[in-house]
Amino acid sequence: AVVSTQSTGITEAIEMVHEACQLKPKIITEHIEIRAEYCGKIIGKGGENLKDIREHSGTRILISKEPVNGNNEIRLCSIEGTKEEIEVAKQLIDSNIMTEIEIRRRREHKQAVKNFQSSSNNKATFVLGETKTDDW
Repeated sequence: AVVSTQSTGITEAIEMVHEACQLKPKIITEHIEIRAEYCGKIIGKGGENLKDIREHSGTRILISKEPVNGNNEIRLCSIEGTKEEIEVAKQLIDSNIMTEIEIRRRREHKQAVKNFQSSSNNKATFVLGETKTDDW
């Protein structure tokens, strides 16, 4: 809109500025606690995961390097944006954490199977060895 020097033009301009200010989304900051063991997954190699989360959500995210209240297992994550943007960021963070949990679960399962197979082979060898020495 063009602002004229007439008083009605100034009044209209002031009203337009007030309307624009009211339409601007409210920026807030939300703090969430994250287990330190998952911070690496959220940040990603070279900060790539965190960069993606920021770009997809439109938020500003900071993850503290310091523990929360002396608890080395917890880090504070500050997310700044609109309510909707923060919700998107939290969903993306949760997704990263769930991916990491699944990767760890599969790794542990694979190791458990490997350990079981290893111990089963040892038992079978031991039993066969006994059978051999008992001279049936």
